[in-house]
Amino acid sequence: MQLIDKQLPSALANLGLVEGLETIRAFGWLGESVTQAITRLENSLRLEFLLRCLQQWLTLVLDMIAATVATGIIAAAVALRGQVSGGQVGVALNLMLVANTTLVRLIESWTNLEVSLGAVARLQMLDKTTLAEAVALQDINMAIHAGEKVTICGRTGSGKSSLILSLLRMVDLQSGDIELDGVNIASIPPNFLRQRCFVTVSQDTLLLHNETLRFNLNPDGYLINDHTIVNTLKRLNVWRHFDPSTTTPLSFKDQNDDKKPPTTPAPPTSSILDRKLSTFPSLSAGQAQLFVLCRGILKAEALRTDGGARPVVLLDEITAVLDASAEAAVQEVVEAEFVGKGHTVIMVSHRVGFGSARVVRMRDGKLES
Repeated sequence: MQLIDKQLPSALANLGLVEGLETIRAFGWLGESVTQAITRLENSLRLEFLLRCLQQWLTLVLDMIAATVATGIIAAAVALRGQVSGGQVGVALNLMLVANTTLVRLIESWTNLEVSLGAVARLQMLDKTTLAEAVALQDINMAIHAGEKVTICGRTGSGKSSLILSLLRMVDLQSGDIELDGVNIASIPPNFLRQRCFVTVSQDTLLLHNETLRFNLNPDGYLINDHTIVNTLKRLNVWRHFDPSTTTPLSFKDQNDDKKPPTTPAPPTSSILDRKLSTFPSLSAGQAQLFVLCRGILKAEALRTDGGARPVVLLDEITAVLDASAEAAVQEVVEAEFVGKGHTVIMVSHRVGFGSARVVRMRDGKLES
């Protein structure tokens, strides 16, 4: 039974139906797929049901044996009532009940052991049939100086994202070290490393629509005034999406001119920032990417204000969904807000943009010479 259960397809095979659900619906295969899924489920549960039936049958047989033995003890006590005392009969019956309970537990434990051995056998089969996976990163030896902007290029699967995950300690290193200001990041708590040592802007935009606009821009709760938040959104031309009355975004020259007095935000600014994101029109893919970049700019500015820290900025494919003009504007913002203010910038991209002081190409998890 254990061997048959190991070879039958389990209910986990139905996960393939979920992954290809759109294709199944498009070709009208829903009825046949549901029938196959039900058949697989019944086949996988049939042995489990049979196992439970056998356990109950064994329990019944043991109880009948115990009842037969107890009846024999009572019959012997009646036949030998002059030679056996009542206390001896009571002790014998008590021992019989204890022995029956112990034997039932032994049988149940033995059957559970058989089930566990089936699970172990499946793991052994998976280990034998799974091919050895190649190392994602190998022979990486690179030094990045403070305040330097480095662009890491390579096609999909070259190891760019794995390198970013290694810096954030999302994946563990099998060998080698990564040092930040001479400190091995393995000695830094992961939460502190990700919150204080790095500012990460990913291509996967995470927006919480049931939270306020302010929370989506400042989820860590740094002390950032409304004027700074609004001006940052205006720099990337995103503020007009939330405040249609805004007509012209700030120019980059006006944004970086410290001699001009700051513009006082309009009275409804705080009410706009405190509205839930779901109350605004949906952001396009490009607008969402610019919105996440604003979040990174605000975090970097907050960390600079709090002790003058200059965290490393990680930009992962932030221009992949932008057109040429928006990409040029983003590159200008990166130069002004990160590189120009002393941050080390590591930018992952499929292509080389302008303003890159250093370009590193990767292929198959290695640096190309």
